[in-house]
Amino acid sequence: MMTVEALYEDHVLKPLVELSGLSEHERVLLLVCSRPRRDTLRQLIGGLSSLEATAMRNAIDGEFERVEGDW
Repeated sequence: MMTVEALYEDHVLKPLVELSGLSEHERVLLLVCSRPRRDTLRQLIGGLSSLEATAMRNAIDGEFERVEGDW
């Protein structure tokens, strides 16, 4: 299995790298997901107040501590 970035253009997916290990006319399965848009991520920056960010960080840290202790 490999992960390959591709460009969708003129209704065709075009890999941005050579696909080695595939035979001509070989059928493959594709899992297609869009890459996150940078402007969307920028909209999230500053979306939490300092208090909300601290509460989220404490909740995440607490869960990791609990999991690490159970292993």
